[in-house]
Amino acid sequence: MEEDKTIPMKKLLLLFLILSFANAFSQEYHFDQIIKSKSSRIKPDKNEWISYSFYDSVTKSKMFLNTKNEKTIATIYQSDRNLRHVFDVIKTGSKLNFIYKFSNQFTENNKDTNKENIIKVEKIDSSNYKITAFSNSRLKKKKIVLVVTMEKSDFNYVEINADYSRTDEMEEQLKQLLDPQMKYIVKREQIQYSSGYVFDDSLVEIKKMDLDIKIPEKIILKEYNYWSDFD
Repeated sequence: MEEDKTIPMKKLLLLFLILSFANAFSQEYHFDQIIKSKSSRIKPDKNEWISYSFYDSVTKSKMFLNTKNEKTIATIYQSDRNLRHVFDVIKTGSKLNFIYKFSNQFTENNKDTNKENIIKVEKIDSSNYKITAFSNSRLKKKKIVLVVTMEKSDFNYVEINADYSRTDEMEEQLKQLLDPQMKYIVKREQIQYSSGYVFDDSLVEIKKMDLDIKIPEKIILKEYNYWSDFD
């Protein structure tokens, strides 16, 4: 007698619920910290600005706020799908409302001009660490140099905010020099690029929060254009 290979209705329903939940979960973000940062460009000219971001201390997800001409948008980078989601931010009294606008799809870029760089992380003292990316194995020409100040915290925020494609590797090497029994945040970054640009970035304030952001199941794809973010 041939075996009945049909799936019972109850199992089908359970499978549907599991898949639906997984899909919904992948489209939803939770943020429990709001981070205020101060950035100063020291060279070649001086400039200073304040920025805000939302952070999930569990999943390490981030949402960035950007303001231009008194209009604010929020952006989330969904790295597993190479997507960038854009929201209008509307302030009503003391509350912020996030209204989904569109998403940008990026193709995976396998060409990394920094792939030959050699990254070296050195401990200066108990709080400060020097991170250098050398152009090649001869260790003579430096692509970028950072002095990072760490501070103990109740959650981990070991994030290198530099314009460099291999910051993930910098973070991992830095973590290896930290006490694994403690939690740390990057309190300050002094960044020097080979182009001559010098920056000094620091965390001003961190506050707890409780924010859920949901990405629509049917997203609106739009070609990336920085200026269209604020349309």
